[in-house]
Amino acid sequence: MKAFRYNSKERSDRKFNTCGKEKNPNNIKFYATNLNYADNYKYIYNNDCEVIYECSLEVADINTDKLFDMNANYSTLTTYNNYISSQISIQLNDFTTFMNNAKKASERKMWANQIEDLKKQDVVLTNNLVRNEFQLLSDFERQNELVAELKALGYNGYITKNEIAIF
Repeated sequence: MKAFRYNSKERSDRKFNTCGKEKNPNNIKFYATNLNYADNYKYIYNNDCEVIYECSLEVADINTDKLFDMNANYSTLTTYNNYISSQISIQLNDFTTFMNNAKKASERKMWANQIEDLKKQDVVLTNNLVRNEFQLLSDFERQNELVAELKALGYNGYITKNEIAIF
């Protein structure tokens, strides 16, 4: 399968990672499955959103035999289930604290309703993951968990609608 990637001269030129933590600790190579999606990464911009330079296009022929299909099989991953559970748990703890500290019955009822709505939160979180090419599973510390799990299953990367990630 043809895959596309625009390479900047220096990794730091991308300025995607401004939080001070390593976003790609396993040095995963990300490719686009189509040129339209790759075009999002074609230029390097300064802080005023002016183009500094155009990146060089790399076209690679990727063997997809050992790639995990994230769109079809994400729900089978422990990493996915841990992410969903973690996000809901954080919200549940916060909402419970707010409900317990509420002074009025109407406030307690509002927070109780928020807690009840958390039962549907997994759908919202999953839709966000799919929409963002599962980026929240492949960034920062969670990347270590995802890479370890997929390697243990015999995969050397994964594919989404618009991206291919090679470990």
